[in-house]
Amino acid sequence: MEQGTPKPPERERTPRERLLELERSGQYVFHGSARSIETLEPRQGRDFSERTGRMEPDGAPAVAATEHADVAIFRALVNPEQFPGSGYGSGFGVADGKPHFEATQEVLDGIKDKAGYVHVLLKRGFQPVRGEWRAEEPVRPESIVRVTADDLPIDEIALKND
Repeated sequence: MEQGTPKPPERERTPRERLLELERSGQYVFHGSARSIETLEPRQGRDFSERTGRMEPDGAPAVAATEHADVAIFRALVNPEQFPGSGYGSGFGVADGKPHFEATQEVLDGIKDKAGYVHVLLKRGFQPVRGEWRAEEPVRPESIVRVTADDLPIDEIALKND
């Protein structure tokens, strides 16, 4: 470009691109929710027990977060609040450091008009516990990013049979 010629404006980054940049910094963890929450309060986690065959309390009440922005985006959009009164066939996990997702076609169709929020949290104050990060004290987000189905890593979501 010639000197004095203005540069074309840079394309604004998508919410997912901004979150992935924060993820790469290693300084943050993320919490996805259907709602924007000013202060995240510790809640009692539950997990399926192979021993009892039921959902059981899992550790002390805590704020749960993930170091994977895509997991938080998925959870912000695919959760019981977004699908009240109905099942929402979906799943997610992390294997070999890479998130994986699955959802039914009904869920994928149902999130097209939904929005959720990813809460960006400083990693300090969180401890790693079995694949997630937990803080036993209330946490105020550094920022809250609104996300939509456009921010999902849709090509990485496996179709789940009902």
